[in-house]
Amino acid sequence: MTDAVYASVKASSRKGQLLREQGYAELVALKSLKDFTARLRERYPKLAAVSGSEIKEVEGALLSSFSEEADEFSKFCPALEPVIGLIKQESDEDERVEVLKYGAGNIDLEAIRTLPKRISREEALSLLKKQGYGEEVEEGLRLYGRFNIPSLLKAVFTKHRLLRLIDAVARIGMGEELKGYLDLKVDSYNATTLLRALRNEFDPKAIEELLIYGAGEIGKERLRAAARSGNAQKMMAVFEGMGLEKAEGLRDIERSYEKRIFKNLRRIYYAGYVEAGSVIGYLELKLTEVKNLIRIANAIERGIDPKRALQDFAVY
Repeated sequence: MTDAVYASVKASSRKGQLLREQGYAELVALKSLKDFTARLRERYPKLAAVSGSEIKEVEGALLSSFSEEADEFSKFCPALEPVIGLIKQESDEDERVEVLKYGAGNIDLEAIRTLPKRISREEALSLLKKQGYGEEVEEGLRLYGRFNIPSLLKAVFTKHRLLRLIDAVARIGMGEELKGYLDLKVDSYNATTLLRALRNEFDPKAIEELLIYGAGEIGKERLRAAARSGNAQKMMAVFEGMGLEKAEGLRDIERSYEKRIFKNLRRIYYAGYVEAGSVIGYLELKLTEVKNLIRIANAIERGIDPKRALQDFAVY
């Protein structure tokens, strides 16, 4: 059995172990983070080192677990490593966004646990560039300087990650096979970026610079018209016309696209592209599970009603 086939078999097996609706319902009903970490230690061993009282520690352990699993599949499927690396990047992107905010002068150093003490803003930006995020630094600083909107920096990172993902898929020769998957990822990003920006009354010129053109199912002119509309409802109508389920907010949009992405990856798997479809599909599902668990942990910490909290999860 080749490493790639072994990875495919492993991915398919682990997919069957992912949490289902009942499992989430039991977790969200727990009364404390300590109970939460205790229940999940067998599934996520890194939680054993968490005291159970600090939400950031819980989040860090869950994200670190996903990162290690992604690395494991990269070793078995070196040809898929560029794609897997970008899926993995999504799990720890928020930390790098915070570093860029510090470098841009938006937040203080004390707000970032991953940076060494006394590092200057210039040194923090240099560190990001050395890690391969030069494009994000340049565009982020330019847009922040022009529009003074801190939340733009998160979108800049997501935008460039998706552009690199499109390029990585093309380089491994699976551009056609994974086109539907990529189109849906791009459409999800464009839709959520537009809705968030319109509801916060961003400058239309800023919104246009954040969107991804030339990929996805929504054409350039439609995207620009939505950005200039100044109306979130008109924007939603455009996306609903392209097959998006009726949505009221950001999480509804994300859930709808997540469902479509996983359906697309299942089709790839059964069409015979076993290694790519199963491995990428499993990692996308696993990342969704980790995100759901982080949402549950935050809901428990804040004392949110379990029924209300469950409405926010994507379960497949």
